[in-house]
Parts: sequence; C-alpha cells; structure tokens
Amino acid sequence: MFVTQAEEMIQFHYKENDGLYTVTLKTSETAPGTLHKMVKAMFFMGWEIVSGDIETIEEKGQLFSHDVFTLKSDETDSKIKASKLGILMTSVFTEDSALEELIHHSSEIDLRNTYHLSNDSKLEFEDIESGSKTRLYLEAPDRKGLLYFVTGVLKENGVNIHSATIRTDRSGNRAQDTFLLTDSKGTGFAGSSLEDRISRNILEVSLNSSWK
Repeated sequence: MFVTQAEEMIQFHYKENDGLYTVTLKTSETAPGTLHKMVKAMFFMGWEIVSGDIETIEEKGQLFSHDVFTLKSDETDSKIKASKLGILMTSVFTEDSALEELIHHSSEIDLRNTYHLSNDSKLEFEDIESGSKTRLYLEAPDRKGLLYFVTGVLKENGVNIHSATIRTDRSGNRAQDTFLLTDSKGTGFAGSSLEDRISRNILEVSLNSSWK
C-alpha cells in the first residue's frame, strides 16, 4: 500500500507467519509523537506489539520514519484487522478524527491515566554521540499497552524518538526497550531536569495525567 496525502508519504506492508504479523511502515512524518500515533492505533485495534525496530532514515535529503513491528492478535479475523490497520495508517497522520473514531468504538480501555510500572522496573539514561542524543533503556514486566504508555510520556515532554528497539524476554516476560532521543532543542538531556521529569512520569504517573 502506497499513499500520498497532503505532502505526507505513507507506505504500509504486512505479512503473516505462524500467527504473527510483520508490519512495515515508512512515512515522511518524523515530528515528535509520530511513533506514539502509530502505537496508539495498534493498541486501540487490539494488537499486542511483540517487537519493533524504529529508525529515522534520510533519502535524497529528506527524513523518513521507517518502522518494522511484529504484532499478534487473539482474534480469528487478524488478516482483516491487519488490512484495516493499513487503511487507518493512511489517515492517522493527517486526520485526527480517524483515530478518535477508532478509539470511540474500541473495546480497549484507555490506560493513560492509570498505567503504572512495578518497583522492579528499570530506567537508565545515558548521553551518547558527544551529548547530541540520549539513550534510554527501559526494562519492565511486559504488559499490554506499555509502549503506548511510554511513548505518550515522551510525546508529552516534547521528546523526539529517533530510533528504538522493542524486545520482549519471553522467558522472564519482561520488556527490554531501548530508545534514542533528543529534547525539543535537538540535544541529549541525561542528568537534566527533563530526565527527572520523564522518570517521574513513567514510574509515578499521575492519575491526573493529560497526555493523549
């Protein structure tokens, strides 16, 4: 599937193998919150994200978000749902109403105000590339909606996700995710007040959180 809308380029492909769906997305949308929009759509469609590889690439001087997810669903009509996900992705970056309509009719409960991580969760921030970027490593018990929650916190704090590696240790049922980030000024922020705020938001999310 290849779609161009209002100067936005979106490519979407999927294939099924033994009940798992490999979804590949490429879009010219690279603003902060891009990954959160994608994950939000997947969450409210009932997909579980098994793994993901997210990167920002440059082609002929233009930046693109190129993302590969492994998804699974317990529903019997998963192939139909995968097709619907592709249709949704063609509008999710240009029409907020499309995503809001999905949320309105979804059976999933919006957990953004109640999600919490257990005490054995781990957050590690480290500046790399001479301080130009920050690497965030997150390890926590794997729960549905974890990536939706974390990317929402990053979006709310104006953080841009340049790349990410999403993995799950099935033997211990733990998420092991790594993000490469910059702040709103395009630099790293380990050891700053922004790191402290993100840590608090993720580990001690307020019941009055307003992120979307």
